[in-house]
Amino acid sequence: EIEQTRFGDRLTVNFDVQGEAEELLVPHLILQPLVENALRHGIEPREEAGRIDISARIANDMLELKVHDNGGGLADDNAPRREGIGLKNVRSRLTHLYGAAQSFAIQNSAQGGVEASVRIPCCKVPRSQGPRVVVMSAASNAASASVPLPTPTTASAGRIAVDS
Repeated sequence: EIEQTRFGDRLTVNFDVQGEAEELLVPHLILQPLVENALRHGIEPREEAGRIDISARIANDMLELKVHDNGGGLADDNAPRREGIGLKNVRSRLTHLYGAAQSFAIQNSAQGGVEASVRIPCCKVPRSQGPRVVVMSAASNAASASVPLPTPTTASAGRIAVDS
C-alpha cells in the first residue's frame, strides 16, 4: 500500500493466487525483496505506468511463486549479474530451508520485463492449528484475509495473504 501511494496511477499490482495456494506456508522475506526489486529496477525508471503481477500456484506438489514486472528487462540474459543483498538473502534462505528441493531464477520474460520465480515444496498448516488473527485493510476497514499466528513449528514461515 505504501508503494501504491508513492507511485499513484503509475503502478498497478495484480494478484493471481490459486485457491489451494492460499493455505500454503511461504518463508518470511521471500516475496518482499522480489517485489522491491521489481519496483526499483522495473517500474521506477519508467515514465509510463508500470505493472507488477504476483502469482502463486501449485504444480507437481511444488508451490510456484512469480513476481513479474513490465519494465525494460535485464540488459543481457546471458551476462553475469551482480545480486544485491535482498536477492542474496532470498537465495540463501531458500537454500537453507529447502536445499536442492527449491529453485530460484530471475530472467527476462517473453511478455517483456523481468520475472522472478521461486519453487518450493508445498507446506500447509491445518486450519485448526494455532490462534487466528483477521487482517484488516486500512482503506476499506473490512476483513480481507485470515492469517494464523506462528506456532513453534511454523515460526519461520508466513502464509500467503492477499488483500482482495
